Parts: sequence; structure tokens; C-alpha cells
Amino acid sequence: MERGRWNRQVKEEMQSGWRLTLFLCCIWIVTILYGELIAYWLPLWACSWP
Repeated sequence: MERGRWNRQVKEEMQSGWRLTLFLCCIWIVTILYGELIAYWLPLWACSWP
């Protein structure tokens, strides 16, 4: 009985770890993509010469 409870706890901890990892990876990807877009468009908007 005790072993089953321990296995369930380990599975729950691994699941929450995967969720956190997936969330942080998504934030990283969005940051890179939007950072590239801002780095590209900001000079075009800021400069008045053609």
C-alpha cells in the first residue's frame, strides 16, 4: 500500500515538472520570436529616411 502511494506521488511530481518545463519552453520560444520581430521592425519605424 505504501509503495503505491509513493509511486503516485512521484508521478504527480514528474507531471508538474513536465508542465513547468513546457510552460517555460513556450515562454522562451515566444520571447525569441517577438524579440526578433521587434528587433526587425523597430528600426524601420524609428527611421524617417526611405
